[in-house]
Amino acid sequence: RAHDIFDAHLPLLRYEQQPGLGLAVRKYVLMRRGILASDAQRKPGAGLSATAKTEVDFLLERLGRHDPRATG
Repeated sequence: RAHDIFDAHLPLLRYEQQPGLGLAVRKYVLMRRGILASDAQRKPGAGLSATAKTEVDFLLERLGRHDPRATG
């Protein structure tokens, strides 16, 4: 079961490791979970595009099928 949960997390982890996206992805996920009020970054950091947010939402939804903590 632990291996299955790890494997389910890999797509999101890989997405987050793209150059220039890591912090934006982490802040967006934390905002979605209600931990941060905003996913805004100080300059020169750029936020996620609408397309990137849709992709992260898809990855979180997919992850939530294996690990319910991802949707909360």
